[in-house]
Amino acid sequence: MPDGSPWPRITVVTPSYNQGQYIEEAIRSVLLQGYPNLQFIIMDGGSSDQTVDVIRRYEPWLSYWVSERDRGQTHAINKGFAMADGDIVAWINSDDYYFPDTLREVAIAHAENPSAILLGDVEEFSDEAELGVQRMHHVDVEHMLRPMDGSWMWHQPGTFVPKTVLDAAGPLDESLHYAFDKDWMFRMLQAAPVEYMNRSLARFRVHAGAKTQADLDKTMREIFRVNRRHLHLTDQATARSLLTTYQLRLVGLHLCAHSGYEPFFSRGSAFKELLKSPGIIFSAAGLHLLYRLLMPRSLWRSD
Repeated sequence: MPDGSPWPRITVVTPSYNQGQYIEEAIRSVLLQGYPNLQFIIMDGGSSDQTVDVIRRYEPWLSYWVSERDRGQTHAINKGFAMADGDIVAWINSDDYYFPDTLREVAIAHAENPSAILLGDVEEFSDEAELGVQRMHHVDVEHMLRPMDGSWMWHQPGTFVPKTVLDAAGPLDESLHYAFDKDWMFRMLQAAPVEYMNRSLARFRVHAGAKTQADLDKTMREIFRVNRRHLHLTDQATARSLLTTYQLRLVGLHLCAHSGYEPFFSRGSAFKELLKSPGIIFSAAGLHLLYRLLMPRSLWRSD
């Protein structure tokens, strides 16, 4: 450390499955940190592409790696977490990567506030373009219970957790496929405060193979299912309001309430969602969606 004290041990876990075209960049972004007290674990789910060949090239510098069938991404991460012996723990997916000096900056921030969850900004990109910086803010239970409305931002690749907090929060829920990270963060927020590092720590790749891009309908439903698990952390009036908001979002998904929802247009699905909570039509947003449900698209007002 700059003050001469020992560097805290950092554990980084990388889950992997058939991301051979990307994983080398992820591995190098960790190893080229040159961090002096690193535990780096790669849990591959039995890839059939070039992934294993890439991992083997870096085997001398890895703390542990395995390629074997698993129960999915959450299981792979949990296996890595179970082996973690660092003071600080994080995971970076095989198609994302860290900026240089990320681990040193995290270690310094941890020394100043060892009980805090450390959060840094995340830059999103695709193979074709830069997509902007996601700046972490208002990462607390009250804000994260809301849909993504711009009032808060949390992005997993920029998250570093004290091992004591990880142990208190428990493992990822392996029954979840799209919102397991958010469920995990809700639990961690009950165990520790957050500290914003106000610098970019990681790069997050958006591509056609990303689960949450391809399966927006399933993603939204699981996010709201996770949110409902944690509504007991807020007051009853807020919880009721949020339940209405969640249902409005699901109806809106099938009525193209936003331009990106076009692939999910379905009056039948929208009607089924409306029947689950018919009272939502008595709000302004609900009346607007009812209009869309009943009227031909040629008569829809532009939003």
